[in-house]
Order: sequence, then structure tokens, then C-alpha cells
Amino acid sequence: MEKMKLDEIADVFTGARVERFNLNNTKNQPVIRKIYPNNQIDYDYEKISIELNDKFYTRKGDILIQLREPNIIIRVNQE
Repeated sequence: MEKMKLDEIADVFTGARVERFNLNNTKNQPVIRKIYPNNQIDYDYEKISIELNDKFYTRKGDILIQLREPNIIIRVNQE
């Protein structure tokens, strides 16, 4: 089997600190707070700059990895 690095086959991003993106020209956006192994996601709405790069928005088909214990990996099945 050929070994490859994850960034060779996928776009990899870490989450953005919301506080860094609530400066001006904002609107209420959903912000993921916690993910669960049964594909459940807890989120809140916060004011975030509309200029935030689209790469930080979760989309259908994305894979979320929770880095803090417990480590959880889920696939986003809906928008």
C-alpha cells in the first residue's frame, strides 16, 4: 500500500477562533461548539465578520475531527 500525507489528498484546516473574526461588518452565524460520535453537533449563533474566508465554513461531506479528548471523527451529512 502506498503511503500519502493527508494534505496531499485533502484540504486540511484547523478551526478559527471566533473572537478573531467579530470585529466589524458582522452577522449571526452558527458556530460549532461540540461534536458527538453519533454525528450530533452542538452549535450556537454568534456575530462573525462576513469577510471570514469560506474555507472555515463546514459543508456537506466535510470530516470533523475533535482534537481534545475524547477524540471524535464525524462526517457532515447535511448542510
